[in-house]
Amino acid sequence: MSVLSTPYHDDDVTKSDLLAFLTRIIDARGSVPHHIDSMNDFCIEGIPSIIKRGFAINHSFVNTRSGDAGADGEIRTINVHLEFESVDIGRPTIQDARITDTSTGQSQPEMTGPMYPNFARTALRTYAMPITVTARVIAIGLGD
Repeated sequence: MSVLSTPYHDDDVTKSDLLAFLTRIIDARGSVPHHIDSMNDFCIEGIPSIIKRGFAINHSFVNTRSGDAGADGEIRTINVHLEFESVDIGRPTIQDARITDTSTGQSQPEMTGPMYPNFARTALRTYAMPITVTARVIAIGLGD
């Protein structure tokens, strides 16, 4: 599909022409779906994969209670293994009592609800999402 089909000279192009051209391209291709798709894929697949595969913990330490009587006294070393089982990514939300729009300097009334990138940019807010993880911890005590 050709959006611009007639030849033109730079002197003939006006701001109106450029705006019409840009509008037709956005109508034909959509507004930055590749950015949205990429961010969605990163949040749905990328972040959970990084957390699950990159942050498993294996650690051994000496039992400092080994001199005690009973079952604890027989354990010399404790091996701990932690792995993340699920990762849930929440949506960015507005949780501020009052918001100041940097483009107008106007203070707006209390706002809550979903946050979108443009709002975060104009209100100088961090576009962040809550991450909730569940983990499995295995601790094994080893004797002599």
